[in-house]
Formats: sequence, structure tokens, C-alpha cells
Amino acid sequence: MKLSIVEFQRLVDSYVTERGWKKYHKPKDIAISIAIESSELLELFQWKPDPLESGKLDKELKARLSEELADIVIYSACMANALDIDLSEVLLDKIKKNRRKYPAEKVAKAKDWDEVRCIRSKTSEKNGDD
Repeated sequence: MKLSIVEFQRLVDSYVTERGWKKYHKPKDIAISIAIESSELLELFQWKPDPLESGKLDKELKARLSEELADIVIYSACMANALDIDLSEVLLDKIKKNRRKYPAEKVAKAKDWDEVRCIRSKTSEKNGDD
């Protein structure tokens, strides 16, 4: 089954509502939960070699990464719902902003991340982006 972002937000909202969890879903607490889940994602990489250096991601690691990533996305939808934010709208806006900040014709030619950072700074100043 495929879901649009709007459908996903509604599904998460229903899940939370059915369990009576809305009373706990304060933005501060959801932000903490997102940070915790992000830390759990990072922990899978801590003190280990880059899992993609070999060119193939281990099946078990991919499953664990998928679980943590799903938790982060679900909590992000919970945050959007708690703040009455339409994720589909803000994601499209952010992609537009990032396209201005990182113009493809310039950053694709960059030789390293430092050069990309310089391009970003110059374009952000010109466009008034953060």
C-alpha cells in the first residue's frame, strides 16, 4: 500500500487518537522523542566502519535502520499534527528553498563539500534564505 503524505498524517493521527495518546503529544515531548529515535539511528553506526564501504548493506542492519527511520518519520508526523502543520505543503516549500540555496548547475560541479558550502553561503545571502 502506498500513502500520500496527507494520508500518512491522517493515519498517524488516527493511531494516536485510538490509543488516547493526544494528551501526551505535546511538541516538547515529541521533539524529545524524535531526538531519542535519531540517537538510536546513530547508535547503529557508532564505532563501526561505514556499512556501505563494502558496496552492500547487511540485511539485518538495513532492517534495524528501517525501523529507526520509521520511528523518526512517525514522530515527525505526530509533531506536524500537534502543531497543525501540513507536511506536504512545508516539504514542498522546503525543497523549493533548498533548490535556490543549492542550485544544481553549480553544486553538481563542486569538487568537495567546502565548495558546496561556499555556494550555499553566496546563494543564501543573495536569496535571503537561512
